[in-house]
Amino acid sequence: MPPLDMALRSPGARPTFLLDPRQSSRYRDLSHCFLFSRAMPLLLFKPLRGHQGPLEDAIQSARPSGFDGLQAAPPSAPEQRLLLHEHLQEAGLAFVGDISTGETSSPAPSIPPNQHLLELRSAIECCLDLSPLLINVRTGSDAWPLALQIDFFEKVLRMETEYGVDIALETSRGRSFFHPWIAREIVKQLPDLKIACNFAQWCCVAGRLVLDDDPRLLRELAQNCWHLHASVGFSEGPQVPDPRLPEHAATLESHLKWWETVWHAQTQRGLEAVTMQPAFQPDHRFPQKDATEINRWMARTLRERFTSWEHALPPR
Repeated sequence: MPPLDMALRSPGARPTFLLDPRQSSRYRDLSHCFLFSRAMPLLLFKPLRGHQGPLEDAIQSARPSGFDGLQAAPPSAPEQRLLLHEHLQEAGLAFVGDISTGETSSPAPSIPPNQHLLELRSAIECCLDLSPLLINVRTGSDAWPLALQIDFFEKVLRMETEYGVDIALETSRGRSFFHPWIAREIVKQLPDLKIACNFAQWCCVAGRLVLDDDPRLLRELAQNCWHLHASVGFSEGPQVPDPRLPEHAATLESHLKWWETVWHAQTQRGLEAVTMQPAFQPDHRFPQKDATEINRWMARTLRERFTSWEHALPPR
């Protein structure tokens, strides 16, 4: 796959993400994919969370490992953001911002919504220096009542419009979209919200392969999905110890089918590309080296599955 058009990822660019791909200059270097493919291209993003070592190593290894870009938190220092942007351009890599508000992965409910919004605004402004395709955001609290959730995300939508960048709200534990039923209630009232679906988190919260229960629920939520996290959850946690092992094949297959449902919805909506992040992180079950190799394996698996799924589609 050729690199994305560098001129469109220059400092200060403010891309939008929902356009007819055949009319979009942002992806003109990918026009052959739109002309000869039944679906949009699949763009895979290497996670920077958990990376150990020089940033240059992560960038240089991304494309040989099957990735089209990086997903990462923006550096806090302006000069570091400029340097990262230059490295990404030189490597022909796209960028997805990765933001958390509230100090920790599961922030205390006592942190007021306005504090989350202030942190979000500051982080978005840092991300914009890197011309992101979109920004993946973990924000809000699972403890807030529905009325507060709606008021909060109305303000997030206004912020998205103000900055002209797509904000995809991750379905994380401890956050507002921590299970699929509350996610459905929020997007019913705010249908313009975009979500970054991490189905593995919902499996952990529900204690089962939850989206096998209700295919209609999955189809409804797929209409708001802008970005996917390719982690494989199960009843006992947000990621299986190793998705390559035969004992996890059935669980992996469930997730692949869920992702196919999202791909279909995104194709129907005319998104320019499918964006996914293989999202296995180092932990006590496997160190950095193993997590890196699992993400590479997942990238290959996704490419193979996407190609097979795409070939089964009727010609456009």
